[in-house]
Amino acid sequence: MLISLKEKWEKKKAETDCEACLKEVMANINLLKEIMNNNLLASDELLRLRAKEVELGSELDVMVVSDFSVGRLDLPQISENLPEEFFAKVHS
Repeated sequence: MLISLKEKWEKKKAETDCEACLKEVMANINLLKEIMNNNLLASDELLRLRAKEVELGSELDVMVVSDFSVGRLDLPQISENLPEEFFAKVHS
């Protein structure tokens, strides 16, 4: 079960990372389109983005959640001295 949870956690993280990269690329494409259409000055956009960077950095600092660690969960321990019949019953 823990292996399955870890695999799902890793897949979700990879999905989230990919989604974030995709959104960044799409935002960059839209920005370049605006600049190329002369509707936006690059220097003005740079100032706006730097202000947004500070704002989002502050928000992120407030939102930070401690790292999830299965090792910190209070899980019951299984003795290694249990007979093999016990494990056969668990898996069936």
